[in-house]
Parts: sequence; C-alpha cells; structure tokens
Amino acid sequence: MRRVCLVCNKGSSNSKPELLKELAEKYLDVEEINYVFYSDPDKIDKEVEQASKNGYELFIVAGGDGTLSMVGNHIAETEAKMAVIPMGTSNTIARIMGINDDHEENIKKIGEDRFEVKRIDTLKLKDRYILYSITIGLSSTVMKKTTSISKKFLGKGAYYFRGIIEIFKLRSHDFGISVDGESFRTRAIEVGIYNMGLQDKINFKDISKTEPGSGFAECYIFKPKNSLKYFSFLYDSIRQTVNTEKGYLDLIKVEDNITVQLPRDVPIQMDGEDVDTEKFTAEIRPGSLNLVLYE
Repeated sequence: MRRVCLVCNKGSSNSKPELLKELAEKYLDVEEINYVFYSDPDKIDKEVEQASKNGYELFIVAGGDGTLSMVGNHIAETEAKMAVIPMGTSNTIARIMGINDDHEENIKKIGEDRFEVKRIDTLKLKDRYILYSITIGLSSTVMKKTTSISKKFLGKGAYYFRGIIEIFKLRSHDFGISVDGESFRTRAIEVGIYNMGLQDKINFKDISKTEPGSGFAECYIFKPKNSLKYFSFLYDSIRQTVNTEKGYLDLIKVEDNITVQLPRDVPIQMDGEDVDTEKFTAEIRPGSLNLVLYE
C-alpha cells in the first residue's frame, strides 16, 4: 500500500479533520497521502474522481453514508479499497458492516495491515453505483426535510422527529415496477430497494435477508390500505414483529435488475442524495466494491 487518499467531509455532523490528519501522519507509513478535506460535496466528488483516475490504492473515508456512497461510486469495479471511519449522523453502512467509531484504533490497524478485504455488492444505474438504498416516497421526504441543524442537535432522532410530522401528510402513489423481467403496477406510500441492511431498519429485522455480498437486493412496497393497517404496521415495528402476511407490506427479492417508473412529484433519494427522475433501472453488481474490515 503506497498511495492513500484520505477523504473527510468537513460538513458531517461529527467531522474531525485535524484529528484525522494527526492520526494518519502518526500511523500510516506510506509513500503519499492525498488529503481531500472539504465541506462542499461537489469538491469532494471531483477530487475523489481524479484520485481514482490517478490510481490511488486505498481510500480512507471519514463521513456518513452519503460520503461513502460518493467515494464508492468512483471506485466500484476497480482494484481500489475503501476503509470507513464513521463520522456521519446515522452511519448506517458502518453499523451494518460492524465498524466501530474508534478512529485512532481503526487507522492504526490500517497502518499495521490488520484488516481483511470483503467484496460487497452495489446497485449499478446508468451513470452511478449505489451502495445502500434507493427510497421513493415517505423516507425520501423525511430525509429531504430533515435539516442539518436538527441533525447536529438531535442526531439520528432528527429523522424520527420529521417522520412523525410527515405521518399526517401521507398519500399513496401509482408505481410501475419490473423485477427480473416480471412487470406489475401498484399503489404505495413508499417503495424501497435495499442492496444491504434492510433488516437494520427496526421494522424489517425478522423478514429481510439482505446481507453485504449476498448477490441480491430486496424491494419493499409499503401500502397500508387504511389507517388501521398503518397503525398496525407502526405497532409491529415497535415490537419488531412486522409480517408481510398482514397486508401492509410486500417484500420482493431482486436477483438481477429492477426498473421503477414513478410519478413526477414523488421524491426519490439514492444513498441519501436527491435525484430527479421518473424512471430508472438498477442492476445488481455482485462483489463489485472492495471494503476494508478491521480485525
């Protein structure tokens, strides 16, 4: 390992760029370290894209899920590796992979080669790779309307607070969906495609099988037919007993690809980033990203 790109999103809620630089200089005995420290995501994106083209071997990424996705988009299906230093709000991907927030110990392990590399799946769209999820409807609205100020003070609780507000504005939408060549239409409050960690959401723990590197994704369709079904879902979520047989949720395995056509006014996010589209196709790309797992 000779050339390292250390990426830090200074706009992340728990960003510590000075500490990162100190730890890198202390523990990493490498030929070159390229420090990409910005608050502007566009600048990070451009610098990482160039670093990938320049052949950096390891990308150490300090930030949240959005920053990880940004880097993963540029190094998927290459030989480069990505190491995670959790410094975001929810750090969902890090949590799924069992990566803790002991920043010094993690960087020390990188310097001592005390890690293994796991090849995980991505979702490939026409012009980008998705590490974690695509959400359409309720969750996207919650993510979009949750402010950086509320995340700074409430942490992950900021999303729950916004979610309570949005409950009273729910409405269903018409979706056209094709999964591995099988097409259908449905009305739903939310559609989500998860490459990994659907079970990390409290309401999917007992029914989801997605794991990093599983070779498939899952699509859930949330469609309570009335208020009783909706509150039944909320009750089951709290008790972690969500059941697809109760009529408020469908769960579909995606082995190859999925296409979704959605109404123009429905918000959509891909790994937490707002996207403007009325139709997309996502293809499963097994083992396409090299992720560092610390010993």
